Amino acid sequence: MSGPPEDPRAWRSWDVYALEVRLVDRLRARTPWTWVLVTLCVGVAVVGSAYEAGLAAKEGLSIPASLSLVFGMKENALIEGGQWWRLLTSAFLHAGWMHLAFNALALVYVGGLVERLVGRWPWWVLFVTSALGGAVSSWQWTEAPAVGASGAVFGYLGALLVYGFVHRRTLPAALARRLTWGLLPWVVLNLAFGLWPGVRIDNAAHVGGMVVGALLALALPDPWGRRVSPWWRWAGWALGVLVLVAVGAWLWEVARCGSSLDAINRCYGDVLGALEAGE
Repeated sequence: MSGPPEDPRAWRSWDVYALEVRLVDRLRARTPWTWVLVTLCVGVAVVGSAYEAGLAAKEGLSIPASLSLVFGMKENALIEGGQWWRLLTSAFLHAGWMHLAFNALALVYVGGLVERLVGRWPWWVLFVTSALGGAVSSWQWTEAPAVGASGAVFGYLGALLVYGFVHRRTLPAALARRLTWGLLPWVVLNLAFGLWPGVRIDNAAHVGGMVVGALLALALPDPWGRRVSPWWRWAGWALGVLVLVAVGAWLWEVARCGSSLDAINRCYGDVLGALEAGE
């Protein structure tokens, strides 16, 4: 049966080995909260589709895609009118099943890696703040409406890039390379694709989310599984309350404006006309 070495000079290598074993165990762990988040995004899409179908049957005609206004997409005029909660709810909406599939896969692989490396509280704080940062950046820099969790996905990517660089001397070399040089080309290609003429990708949201994630990565717990600072738990609870308030405002919006086409037109008026003219 093996145990710690008797030679004191070998203690350092033994400690490094024990820490790497602990890290490997964490990288093999399940990611339940990532799957809860993905399930929530899928659930919102299913409920939205069912709601749209029910409203269409009730009205006897097809419902415009602008029903997303009711469900909380980022729309600058409405945000400036006081509906700040759209900066959060827009992260849980997606422009079709393909958009949802891409973001869900990214959340599973990239978000799952973040959850394994740093734990559920930093993972949650990164998601909410990156989604919020991406939405705020989109609001400030683009006029087009927007939905999707890609701001949070890029927040995770920015966090992993910085995390791999900061801890490059303590992480296993292969993992450090994958977190930096392995992810960097993927980030650059995605941002470059968003600059292609005619492609409707909100690079402002991507960059905003990535900057927030990169900055928060400087405060993330170290790779060796030491105790996570209580700050992350306090921030996580505070952001959870903020999300619940946003969800409450969204539910009120659905009840107030989503009962019929007349209600949609009454609530959004000129905003709805501008959206349909731009499609």
